[in-house]
Order: sequence, then C-alpha cells, then structure tokens
Amino acid sequence: MDCGANSTTCTQMCRNVRRARRRLSELPGGADAAPIHVASKMARQLAQLFTRVDDLGRAGEARGLDAVMESPPRARPGHYERRWRMATTTLGLCLSVVRWATLRETPFWLLTYETAGRPARGVAARLALLAAEVPPRVARDAETGCSVVPLFAPTGADGDTVLAEPVGQVAEVARLLGEGPISGFGSPT
Repeated sequence: MDCGANSTTCTQMCRNVRRARRRLSELPGGADAAPIHVASKMARQLAQLFTRVDDLGRAGEARGLDAVMESPPRARPGHYERRWRMATTTLGLCLSVVRWATLRETPFWLLTYETAGRPARGVAARLALLAAEVPPRVARDAETGCSVVPLFAPTGADGDTVLAEPVGQVAEVARLLGEGPISGFGSPT
C-alpha cells in the first residue's frame, strides 16, 4: 500500500483492515463463512413471511372471511398467495417481494379477482376511498391487471396484533367492495 505523505492515516487503515480480518477469521467456518451466515438468516426471515401468509389466511377464516382456497397453480418468482372466495369477488392475500421492493414498504398485498379468477371489474370505483388516501392505498397491478392494496402489519407487536391488523384491513376492503357484513369485523351480530 502506498502511504504517500500521510503515513499516520495509512497505518490506521492497515491496522483496521488487520483487525477486521482477525474478527472474520474468528467466525465459525472462517472469513469465507460470513456471507453464508448472513444469507441463511435472511432465508429464515423470508420463510417466516411465507408462513405468515398462511397464518393471516387462517386468522381471516377465524374472524369471518370464507375458507381459504388453495393457492393459484401459476407460481411466480417471489410470490406466494392464498385466496378467499367471497360472494362476487375473490381476494388474494399474497407475499410479493417484487411489490415490496418497488411499490410500498410491506411484503403483504391484497389482490381482487372475479370469482372466475380474472381481475374484478368495477373495483376501482368501489375502492375510491382508499385511492384518495395519500399515498394512495390502492393501485392497478401491472402484472395481473387486478386492483392491489398494500397490507401493513405492525412491527414489534405480539403475534395476535400482527395478525389482527392486516386481517382488519382485508375486512375493510371486503366492506368497501360490498362483500359484507362479515361477522367479527364490526358487523351488527
């Protein structure tokens, strides 16, 4: 390393590099294991999000939404979905890494389909209240043509609260679509 005129800075940098290498070599598997360690932690966290979609589906069933249908047969990279069949629409609750990375800071999304599985018609007008929010809470999904609503789960809360918040947002969308009343979501039961 060419230190030039500032040898004190160069000496400090070299010392920091040696210290970092020593710390990396103390990791299980040595310095080469560090990227794998980070990747496996990320994989576990992502797997928990996939499980959370199933948990949200069951929580919605328990709170009055129809039974969860099987996931659609067409798989997409970074996408995992469960659907509820309602009277005139089907609601798709999904984990979408692409939408999370590009649209809003949430991994969970709600898509609206006709019962036949095509994008539901007239949804934009029925969800105008969500579209008027800033930022808008409904958009047209370029990939599917469906209206898509981000679902936000609280962070740092207990498991029941983490499930209740997004399920309450699903119920709000169902109510706006005219799919209610749904027992357990503020309906007069």
